Amino acid sequence: MAVEPKTGVLFPTVIDGVRRLVGIGLRKKNVFGLKNIDVYAFGVYADAIDVNKLREKYGVLSESELKNSKEFVADVLDQDLRMTVRLQIVYGRLSIGSVRSAFEDSVGSRLKKFSGAENKELLQSKFNEK
Repeated sequence: MAVEPKTGVLFPTVIDGVRRLVGIGLRKKNVFGLKNIDVYAFGVYADAIDVNKLREKYGVLSESELKNSKEFVADVLDQDLRMTVRLQIVYGRLSIGSVRSAFEDSVGSRLKKFSGAENKELLQSKFNEK
């Protein structure tokens, strides 16, 4: 298990037998400019085969070099990576609809930034209400 450090939320390192945890994060939301609320913790999982393809090419780079590499970002976006995002609600007063909206805002804006297109259909169709 891996732990999101601020909240203590646990994430399994492997799900579905093939998807490995590649990153953990925390979504915060500022309320009226007064207070930051921890909304949800998330784990990003990718198929081991897909990750290994990227590791072969970029495994020698540091995390900061990867973050600044336009070539790496382009390769990630060009590949058909099989990924899962697992959300763990941190703020107990939230409905699943509120979490969905926060997720779509956060991830949707990043998808648009990188791909240049709206991906609302993708986000809505893949959101799993377990």
